[in-house]
This record gives sequence, C-alpha cells and structure tokens, in this order.
Amino acid sequence: MGKIRWTEKASSNLQAIHDYIVKDSKTYATRFIKSLIKATTKLETMPRCGRIVPELERYNFREVIYQNYRIV
Repeated sequence: MGKIRWTEKASSNLQAIHDYIVKDSKTYATRFIKSLIKATTKLETMPRCGRIVPELERYNFREVIYQNYRIV
C-alpha cells in the first residue's frame, strides 16, 4: 500500500489554484480542489496505477493527470 505525501510546495500550489478559481466561484474552486486531491487517492491502494515519472524513474515516483494538471 502506498502513501500520498503533499509537500509544502504542492500544498502552496493547491492554494494558488484555489485562489485563482475562487475569483469566479467559491463553490467551483472548492469542488475542483477536492476532485484533484481525490484523483490522487487511488495511488494509495493501487500505487502502480500511476505512470512512472520519466525524469524521476530511479526514485519510482508515479504521476496522475487530472484535467490540465500533472500531479507527481
């Protein structure tokens, strides 16, 4: 079983995405961030379902694509 770890930079990026979307809709901003985070949770139960990150292959990092976002 894998474990998702959000770095400080990743959390800051999530906040920036939320702050950008919230200018148009608070509801949509919250919904989008929750959906983005949920897209990564499948890696906890199925850690090999994400694509191996080519530039980080030796570290066995995986990525998930959610809409226009690449989540490593």
